[in-house]
Amino acid sequence: MDLTVPFLTGSLDVVYGTQADHQLYHYGAGGIGDVSLQAEYWLNDPTLPSAVSGSVGLGIKAPTGKDDVTGTFVGGATAPIDEGAQLGNGGWELLFQAQGTAALGSGPFMAYGSGYYGMSLTGTSGVHQPTPNGSPGPLRAVPDTYSARLGAGYLLPVHHDLVLTAGGLINGVMVKDIIGGTDLYWRRPGYEIFFEPGLSYTFGRNTASVSVPVRVYAKKLDSTLDESLHRHVGSDFVPFLVIASFGRRF
Repeated sequence: MDLTVPFLTGSLDVVYGTQADHQLYHYGAGGIGDVSLQAEYWLNDPTLPSAVSGSVGLGIKAPTGKDDVTGTFVGGATAPIDEGAQLGNGGWELLFQAQGTAALGSGPFMAYGSGYYGMSLTGTSGVHQPTPNGSPGPLRAVPDTYSARLGAGYLLPVHHDLVLTAGGLINGVMVKDIIGGTDLYWRRPGYEIFFEPGLSYTFGRNTASVSVPVRVYAKKLDSTLDESLHRHVGSDFVPFLVIASFGRRF
């Protein structure tokens, strides 16, 4: 069983107004995010050496993170800040996951892969996407999301518990959901592809890892709402990420 209790902190700067008359607005939020519980089934005994190993998982994510943190907008109005700086998305989700590794020959190289899909069980969070003056716009959707990794690792000869990794990572938000299909709620569908170098260390029942994915490609897609209004809404994409994790097997 995997229990994930994320703590998030972040900030967002937005410029509103014209080129001649504009103002910078700063928003921030911090606290517990959306908690998830997942059951993971190993396809092999993870305590025994194996050339190929992997697992599959099924879980649930609860909307424990605040999705209505507010800030000040043009004219002094108070409204929920952008969804990119919120601590949660305000919806329940089913989580599907699979991961695996395989030795590449008899040498120190290995391949790895993993996939994740978050299937939303909630149509809308009930929070309105604000306009620049803070007035309520369309309701925010709770969209399906996905992520996948594929790459290779090198076991250091001096310490086989220390692995250097390099591969690709893709994160995305769906235009249409599996449950509910299309809707006219606010969402930012699209995907971002990263090159991800990393380092992993296993000691006893513990595993610690860190990686720094660097963006190599990104594409914003039009939502059903955008298409219905014949518009194209842009979006910012992060240039890099820093991902650190620690796990213990019981």
